[in-house]
Parts: sequence; C-alpha cells; structure tokens
Amino acid sequence: MSLMDGIVNEERYFLRSTPQTKLKHARRETNKVAHRLAQLGLTLEQQRVWFEESPDVIADLLIEDS
Repeated sequence: MSLMDGIVNEERYFLRSTPQTKLKHARRETNKVAHRLAQLGLTLEQQRVWFEESPDVIADLLIEDS
C-alpha cells in the first residue's frame, strides 16, 4: 500500500461523511496557480505560509486570472 493509497482512502472516508461535497477534476492547464504552488512546494526545504499577500511566484498568474 503506497502513501497515496492512504491519502485517497482518508479522503473517501471524509467525503462519505459530508454528502453535500462535490468533486470535479481540473486539469493542470485550468488551475495554473495551484500547479505553480505545488511545483514551488516540491523545492522548499521548510514550510512557508502566506497571509494577506500572495507569493511573488504566482503574482503574474493572479493578474492574468483577474
């Protein structure tokens, strides 16, 4: 059993307990901000948290989306 199997099983349990929740798959191209943040997360050696201001690495995408 892989790490992802455990995560998927936990999410299935959570979703069953909240019947009003709906999931929809979004391709990487439709959610560029999340994709870029995920890429950034893979390169970080420590946790980062942003409040009020977004990180510079996604500023151009946020402007593009607005």
